[in-house]
Amino acid sequence: SHEIRNPLTTIMGEADLALDKERSPKEYQEALRTIQTEADRLNMLVNNLLQLSAVSYNPAELKREVMTVASLLIETKKKFDLLDPDNQLSFDQDVSTAFQHVHIQANRTLLLTAFINIFDNACKFSSGAPVKVSVVYENFKVKISVMDQGIGIAPEDIPKLPQPFFRADNVRNIRGTGIGIPLTVKIIELHEGEFDVISELNKGTTVIITLPEFKKGSSPF
Repeated sequence: SHEIRNPLTTIMGEADLALDKERSPKEYQEALRTIQTEADRLNMLVNNLLQLSAVSYNPAELKREVMTVASLLIETKKKFDLLDPDNQLSFDQDVSTAFQHVHIQANRTLLLTAFINIFDNACKFSSGAPVKVSVVYENFKVKISVMDQGIGIAPEDIPKLPQPFFRADNVRNIRGTGIGIPLTVKIIELHEGEFDVISELNKGTTVIITLPEFKKGSSPF
């Protein structure tokens, strides 16, 4: 409620101020920009909360399909490129060839959401520096690592990342709601995967997502 109340308070305050008396066109434009910014923030927060609540049901009810790791990662990159055309994220190998025969069983929409969140965070906190994605297959598991060169995370803050609304002190001035990582962690857990973070302040962060391979004839999770 605190996170929702903040942008609402700003929106109402700016509207009241603008309507209090006649103002110049420039002042009205500034008020509308603030209202638009806070409305966008509120919309993003509500959408993230809805997604977080949607993944909190029984994993047995989750609709899954068998897909290749290659198709998932390529689709994620295409969607992310639409959201952030200037991103500096790239794969360190040709995933379309290397992982076209490695399969997972998953809810495509949820995993796309999870990986786009990770891609977005890596680019957002790297200030335009290159972000590398590497994929390794071993012991019937797929390990996807997203490595940035950003501001990093303090050691004491890493265990707090899955907590909704938690934001480290060094990212307070960067856009975000504090829901993306908790949502991603929940999605990975629903797929019986693992979510790990390795980070060093002012040097960068590596997020590692590990998912079990699906073998033909395997039982659903």
